[in-house]
Amino acid sequence: MAHNRPHQVTDVDFRMRRGDTLWKLLADIQRGSLNVRGRAVIVLGVGTNDLDAGEWKGARSPKEHAEGKLNVVVMLIEEFTRQSPNAYIVLCSVLPRPIDDHLTSGCVKEFNRLLRAHAFRNRMGYVPTWTSFVEKKPHHEAAVPRGYLYTAKELHLNNRGAQVLYTRLQQALARSSLDLMAARAAPPFSIQW
Repeated sequence: MAHNRPHQVTDVDFRMRRGDTLWKLLADIQRGSLNVRGRAVIVLGVGTNDLDAGEWKGARSPKEHAEGKLNVVVMLIEEFTRQSPNAYIVLCSVLPRPIDDHLTSGCVKEFNRLLRAHAFRNRMGYVPTWTSFVEKKPHHEAAVPRGYLYTAKELHLNNRGAQVLYTRLQQALARSSLDLMAARAAPPFSIQW
């Protein structure tokens, strides 16, 4: 447990903003209702809510839609950098969502590819969290979301899925060259839906 460690870091702030979109997060930061000033590390996980499957299905290609959403991520990163110029930013891939994976899988894969390229091009961290939430399939078959990591409605992670995600984030922070002990100090969490 983090509270028993001798060199405990006490300024770790772990927030999950379930259901928020990139636009809402950006507005909250600009309005001052979400403070990111002075952060050493900012981890951003984009959700499928931001991909708006119903909005673009049939209207745009997955690539075109993913590129548009990446532009919003870039605006959010610019705001992070404006408020915390020295922050190390870590981007996490979008997780699959079993309930609408048949609609969103192409866009999720394309968005994750663009997000990864953006992170590497701009010397940011990147965590391919998507890989922990799909069953590995032969190359010619589509990956299938691991339903047992989600609630019965297949929209959100259950506690087991949350722990998988949390572990991936801990590993990513531990591998960062910053060694802020944030990976060990981040408080454990559970999902309440």
